[in-house]
Amino acid sequence: MTDSGLSERASQLMEEALASAGMADPRPLYRELLRALKASDGESFAEASERYQSAVLPAIAGDEADPLSEWIGYGRWLAERCRSGRFVSVDGTGRAVDAPEGHSPSAVLL
Repeated sequence: MTDSGLSERASQLMEEALASAGMADPRPLYRELLRALKASDGESFAEASERYQSAVLPAIAGDEADPLSEWIGYGRWLAERCRSGRFVSVDGTGRAVDAPEGHSPSAVLL
């Protein structure tokens, strides 16, 4: 499959997963993080681009992984390079705990 075919397939699978989960699309935020990373740390930006091309895109397009988990994991990785802080999961009671890898549809990730 060509790079554009992988991108189209991954995008289609992500759209379906978002619709099924009733979630907002995180990719616009990730684009903002990538722009900030490119401006502040070109080496990390290059690493982010390579990670997307070699790991995220093939995993999603190849049906090897849950698209939401892959994108959330990639977003977490990006955020850790752009800002200091913790990645937390907030449950329905308002309790925040360190977020596990992947995603939980019943929690808000910050």
